[in-house]
Amino acid sequence: TSLRTPTSVLITGASSGIGAELARQYAKPGVRLVLTARRVAKLDAVKVDCESRGAVVVTAPADVTNAEMMASIVAAADEDAPLDLVIANAGCSESNVPGGSPLWHKAGPVNSTNVMGVVNTVSPAMERMVARGHGQLVIMASVASAGSSTNPSSVSYAASKVWGRAYGQGLRGALKGTGVGVTTICPGFVDSEMVGGTD
Repeated sequence: TSLRTPTSVLITGASSGIGAELARQYAKPGVRLVLTARRVAKLDAVKVDCESRGAVVVTAPADVTNAEMMASIVAAADEDAPLDLVIANAGCSESNVPGGSPLWHKAGPVNSTNVMGVVNTVSPAMERMVARGHGQLVIMASVASAGSSTNPSSVSYAASKVWGRAYGQGLRGALKGTGVGVTTICPGFVDSEMVGGTD
């Protein structure tokens, strides 16, 4: 399929870090952005920034662990302007989950966001994209998923990102020939609130 410049983009986890920067990079005249995150004030600030760059921006405060909510947001966005690009970026690490040690008590919340959050974002978008034969799905994994060892302070995070990388690679093969592409990204450490433990 020929590459197209996306004009209708949905990004989860868009209130800070990589998600916010991706929103800014895609923001330009002729582009419609649908941005989701849990933190409304920070999401609104990103919206203002992206609008100043010429984009039409819709914010949809949401928790990616809520499958019904995400299906509704994706459907509404796609009906307003068929989605060219969906970036499943929302994520958390052990440092973002309240409570102390032991770390394994945090595995559930981390997996709810980093595993099921991806599924809840990608699945409803994928169905619509396959039906029309066009679209690009992006799954944000991590450099923590690319190696053979895991940081002992982020066991659940790394494991969830290994799942995301494998899921994305599998989907890419499963969707071959449908016109829908799948990209899995494994970024390194960035200066973000998640790395600092406040996202």
